Amino acid sequence: MRTFRQEMQELVLASIPSDEFNNRNVEITFRHFGWDGKGGCSMQEVGDQHLLTRERVRQISSKCSRQMAEHAEKHLTSLPTLLATINKLAPAKAERIEQVLRDQGLGEDLLEGVLTSAKQFNRAGKHLRVMHEFGERFVILPDMEGSAAKVLAKAQKLTSRVGMTAIHDLLYLVPGIPEHSALDYIRDVLSIRQDAIWLNEEKTWVWLSNTTNNRLITCLHKLLSIFSSVTLEGIRQGADRYFRKGDKTPAVLKAPQAVMANFLKAWGQASCSDAGIVRKSASFQATARVLDYERLVVEYIVKRPSKMAREKELENVLVPASADGVAHEKKRAFSNAINYSPIIAKGKKRGEYVANGAL
Repeated sequence: MRTFRQEMQELVLASIPSDEFNNRNVEITFRHFGWDGKGGCSMQEVGDQHLLTRERVRQISSKCSRQMAEHAEKHLTSLPTLLATINKLAPAKAERIEQVLRDQGLGEDLLEGVLTSAKQFNRAGKHLRVMHEFGERFVILPDMEGSAAKVLAKAQKLTSRVGMTAIHDLLYLVPGIPEHSALDYIRDVLSIRQDAIWLNEEKTWVWLSNTTNNRLITCLHKLLSIFSSVTLEGIRQGADRYFRKGDKTPAVLKAPQAVMANFLKAWGQASCSDAGIVRKSASFQATARVLDYERLVVEYIVKRPSKMAREKELENVLVPASADGVAHEKKRAFSNAINYSPIIAKGKKRGEYVANGAL
């Protein structure tokens, strides 16, 4: 099989009369448009290499490409197939598309030369272009500039807020393309992060492990500092209570239990049984402090024969009002513990509270 670059070389030989042929001009044209397989470069960069002005580079490359256009369809037999594949897979990481194009005639070249051929020889297709972000190349559609940065920023924000990211929550950042293509593009973007850990085989949940201020991990530290074991459902309930604090629109931990179990395994400081029982491992080191009233509430609850206490009972014992009705100075700290602490859970009836784990 002839490669795309070989077809380009044959095209230029068939297009330029021998008495006009100039190796340097061909080299300039191929370098600028990426037909040498190296991705192309600006007229300024080519001019600097050959001690020419940008305008002179433009004149040389424009004339050469015009001469080649007349014979392009005859010689570039692989171009339609290559373009069809790129259009089908885009938007995507360029490297992923190139892996598919290897067996279709691209060889080891970069795909920019294919896209510039389409533009120069009136096969523009979807007007795709290559974008460079975070040291990676992406083939994108119009109006997608900066989309990779937006996806990464939102994924980091979601990871910080709820512990991990569901990639379906990022779809709105890449509108106007089929969902499966958008999801593949999002996966490509997230793969830029070396700390991206996929939490299921479908790659629909991801944990960015270097994200600071992960509120789910804060909940886990609190829970495992107090209890010998907790359940996956207890972690979910505790996290949802903790996520409410300070949020006008409270976040919710939506991850399935299998995803949560894989998160714990990747985290490495806890183990999870098949029955969904979570225990801290030998490597566990608590970094989140359990507040005084969180501890006091749990201690009171577990001493009760029913292992349950009502809110008013807890309030009367821990922060009683003075004789003249003045609220206890720690009433706010108590209220925060009751409303937002992950180590406490609501009981079966209204106003009842239980410990969210086993001592």
